[in-house]
Amino acid sequence: KAADRQAKAADRQQKAGGRTKAAGQKQNRQDRAGQYVDKRQDNQEKNGRGRVMSVDHDPGWLERTERLVKGHGLTEQVTLVHAGLTAVEVNGKCWTWYDLEALRLSAQIDLLVVDGPPITTGPLARYPALPVLSPHLAQRAVVMVDDADRPDEQEIVTNWLREFPDFVAAHPETEKGCAVVQRRDE
Repeated sequence: KAADRQAKAADRQQKAGGRTKAAGQKQNRQDRAGQYVDKRQDNQEKNGRGRVMSVDHDPGWLERTERLVKGHGLTEQVTLVHAGLTAVEVNGKCWTWYDLEALRLSAQIDLLVVDGPPITTGPLARYPALPVLSPHLAQRAVVMVDDADRPDEQEIVTNWLREFPDFVAAHPETEKGCAVVQRRDE
């Protein structure tokens, strides 16, 4: 019996040691990830690349985004823009979309994430993104549409592919759906 108790105690100690070691390994991965982020930020600052413009019509969401940007030390890399919703004409139809005057686009767009305006502004609310911004897209730009499992976003992507035949779409597995739209390889 004493040998059984010693064996069980040794098993418990080994298991506890294994958990401690696993927790230590997890911390090391987090540290390495933090170092990786820091190196990427240094590289962005050194080569002048990696600028982000975040556009929102809702001041509340813009404030939340600002807190996150500041919390991650990215204020030098991120420009936050308040662009109210206004009437925008696209292909002869009037849409409620972001005020283009507020955007002041001066550089080509390499990555466009379409996550607004909200569906409450009307059907196919995100449709204007590609028709309006396509002249500003870099040749190898990637357009990501959030919530692409919803019927409106599926219809938007279908319409874009019909209107822009040089673009293709992929649909990687994500929680709420995502469509990745980009020009065909030449």
